[in-house]
Amino acid sequence: MVDRTMKERILIAEDDAVTRLMLESTLTNFGYEVISSANGLDALRELEETRVDVILTDYTMPALNGAELLQTMLSRNYEGVFIFLTGNSDLRVAIQLLKNGADDYLVKPFLSEELHFRIQKNLRQRTQEKIMRKVEQEKTLLDLEHRKLVNWRALYASKDIRQTEQMMQLLSRSINQSGGFMWLDLLKEQRSLATRDQASIDTEILDLIISSADSQKKIFDYLTFLGNLPHLELEVKPYNFVEGLELLTSMVKGFIAEFQPASDKTFSFQTPRFFDTGTLYFDVELLGKCLREVIINAIKYSPEKASIRVGFLVDKNPHGTFLEVFITNPPIVLQKLDSDGVPILGIPYEYSELVFDLFYTLEGFPTYFEGEDWRDGTGLYLCRQILKKHKGWVSASNGIDYTGNLPTIFVRMTLALPIN
Repeated sequence: MVDRTMKERILIAEDDAVTRLMLESTLTNFGYEVISSANGLDALRELEETRVDVILTDYTMPALNGAELLQTMLSRNYEGVFIFLTGNSDLRVAIQLLKNGADDYLVKPFLSEELHFRIQKNLRQRTQEKIMRKVEQEKTLLDLEHRKLVNWRALYASKDIRQTEQMMQLLSRSINQSGGFMWLDLLKEQRSLATRDQASIDTEILDLIISSADSQKKIFDYLTFLGNLPHLELEVKPYNFVEGLELLTSMVKGFIAEFQPASDKTFSFQTPRFFDTGTLYFDVELLGKCLREVIINAIKYSPEKASIRVGFLVDKNPHGTFLEVFITNPPIVLQKLDSDGVPILGIPYEYSELVFDLFYTLEGFPTYFEGEDWRDGTGLYLCRQILKKHKGWVSASNGIDYTGNLPTIFVRMTLALPIN
């Protein structure tokens, strides 16, 4: 069964009253919202007024049969699931209907559990098809963008307003998590009980004051660090390519060894297919923090027992030669819906720049990981600013892996460092 945050709506088109009532009762008990029609024409009228996720129809009906209903809905660009109910003698017809665009069929009589299973299987498949189409479209957009045919990323009219709102949400959330200013009310209450010259404070209240003040100091220290980032001086050192690659490889493997025991993820590692003779310039500490951040991000936003791949490659393009560090992981389905009403999976194209905004998180409430230094939607922002100071870049996108039996979607985070 899929995880449903809202009821799927099913339209039943069945001229036999007994079968129709049985289907209504069965599907309602499984948690679906059900609409019923006694023939295809009535179903068509309902579909003109109501959006449904599944059409469950008999083949032989008066006024408008199931095949005619299918063709009419396909001509209207219906994107939901279409399932036929058929008798044994109709199998050849049912197979032809599948060729004509139907998703599935059930032979009467059938078990209620089989009906529910088939509906859920087809809904999952339809959602996956939408996501795959979207990722393919995103890939096309990225290819166009690389060829300078589109550049929507310059259109950030409301960016400053959005970042201000996100900063206020961060402050409010962080302060409230540390007890807010409840300690102030408790302190005032203690003061009212004090004598003129002396006051005593309950040790629990004193601990709360210290804890809250310490948390709020960290918040403002962090904001000060963010504010000073444009003026941050890097401690850059030169490394020949092999030396620099060995150092970065050692850091990445160290982070994996640190995080793997606390997670259920597995890691694989890939080294470059060929080596370069140039020089790498980087600040070991700050670049290390960026590598740590993107590895944590992959762990946080991967399904249970996921496999995460980390590797290096050399990319030569019109802008120069770069050492790329990439991290790929299977995505998780988020609660948030995209503009098409589909749950967000990974980092879709329209979010591939937003995730680098200061304080931006795809989910309304951020996910935390033990040992994470940069939180609350600041990590990727800091990574990009630091890579820019290295004359490099960091990017995020969804991709599709076609090497297995079935295409699978993955998230790819890439840090690019110039080779001089």
